[in-house]
Amino acid sequence: MKQFSEKNIPFHFFNAIVPDDKLIDNLLPNLKNTSLTVGEKGCLLSHLVLWKKCIDDNLPYIIIFEDDVLLGKDADLFLCDDSWLTERFNFNENIIIRLETFLMPVKLDESSLSSYLQRTFPILKSVHFGTAGYIITHKAAKYLLEVISSLSGDNLKAIDRIIFDSMVSISDFQVYQLSPAICIQELQLNQSNSKLISQIETERRKIWLDSKPKRNFLQKIFREIYRIKRRKQQASYKTIYFE
Repeated sequence: MKQFSEKNIPFHFFNAIVPDDKLIDNLLPNLKNTSLTVGEKGCLLSHLVLWKKCIDDNLPYIIIFEDDVLLGKDADLFLCDDSWLTERFNFNENIIIRLETFLMPVKLDESSLSSYLQRTFPILKSVHFGTAGYIITHKAAKYLLEVISSLSGDNLKAIDRIIFDSMVSISDFQVYQLSPAICIQELQLNQSNSKLISQIETERRKIWLDSKPKRNFLQKIFREIYRIKRRKQQASYKTIYFE
């Protein structure tokens, strides 16, 4: 958390959770029946525990960062003073404000919120990977805990696929995307020159390689048609930059 200390941003450090059967039984029993990797299970539980803390401590919101995050310009002005937050958002609504970018094209809708320090708050309307930095309201934390607890093992996904994919299409749940973003995972910013190795990405890559299907000629044609269709859909998408 050197980034926070250097910018004089106050924070509390919480160790990431290593999932075991007893912990899973207490927090999310259905997690035993998922195909998630060990890293994905630990990440999901770690975020759930912090949401629960927001509820138990009756906090209006909680800001969550992962430990491999890099902070951008003016991050301290966003994180040391929440007047910009209270002026723009209603904490009695299901809201997440995503502070991170994964440097991938995403679909955005304009919002009526005024900009702050040359950064805007569009509404996220498509999947955006990563959970390195976001703000979640008390109500949204409670809502998500109830939803996730009700899911069967087959329907449990990685945490980023839940809050920044499944939830973006829910009518009474709003996900805002700070643009440009004020944080990014070190691994995403530096790519092949990264000093860090993501356990989750390594596990996901191995599973993908192990389960990669052998496609026949017709399947390859359909896959290419799908890719062309997806590229057309993404023509209007925008990459959120880190600044």
